[in-house]
Amino acid sequence: MYDFLMKKGQMIAFLVGGAFVVIHLVLSAGGGDNPGYATTAYNFGLYAGIVLAIVAAVMMVVGIAKYFMENPRQIKVMLGFIALFAVLGALIMMASGDIPASLQNAAADKGVTSGIYKYVNGSVNGTIILLVVAFLGLIVSEVLSLFK
Repeated sequence: MYDFLMKKGQMIAFLVGGAFVVIHLVLSAGGGDNPGYATTAYNFGLYAGIVLAIVAAVMMVVGIAKYFMENPRQIKVMLGFIALFAVLGALIMMASGDIPASLQNAAADKGVTSGIYKYVNGSVNGTIILLVVAFLGLIVSEVLSLFK
């Protein structure tokens, strides 16, 4: 399976992503004046994203389990994942649940509570912080590789 994914994994990911984009475009363009089609396209994009996130999470857990079965002494990988989830959990707990006044009417219409807003706010903050850390790590590793 590993060899197959190493050879064909990028192509499979590209084809699945391309298929989702085509389906989304067909659903959103097919309606003309009918607003139901736009809702269908939105729902498809939302559910496709949720399914892909679940698949990625399951594959991450399977990969971690396989790694630890093969290398039981490499606990530092598990500590990295624990630290990742601890940082995300702390950011969610520290996030403000106060919905801005400009968004309160829209939040009430969509059923967004203070708790949901706090979770989303913390998750977005965590994503931004982790993207910055990853970008800085990429730059540092490239600069260090120049000196080797």
